Amino acid sequence: MDKQAGLDFERLAQVSFSPNEQAVLRSLPHDVKREAFYNYWAHKEAYFKAKGLGMSVPLYQCEVSFLPGEPVALIQNRGEPQASRLTQASSGISAL
Repeated sequence: MDKQAGLDFERLAQVSFSPNEQAVLRSLPHDVKREAFYNYWAHKEAYFKAKGLGMSVPLYQCEVSFLPGEPVALIQNRGEPQASRLTQASSGISAL
């Protein structure tokens, strides 16, 4: 459990991450897991909000990049036939 934030991000990842994302998170060194989780959450939230869906769609339906230092990218979206692209600007993340 992440004592600083009071958030069990690993448990939350089990219900919010795709199986591939869960495997990547589990494989990371402990010292970067928290940052990777928050990157993931922010990228997904930004994507769904930019698409006008808010948080009404299960987060595991799309896969995004979330490793620290990795460029923002939509890897897969099971809810759309053609995946959108994510871009990161200084003002935030937007879906194209």
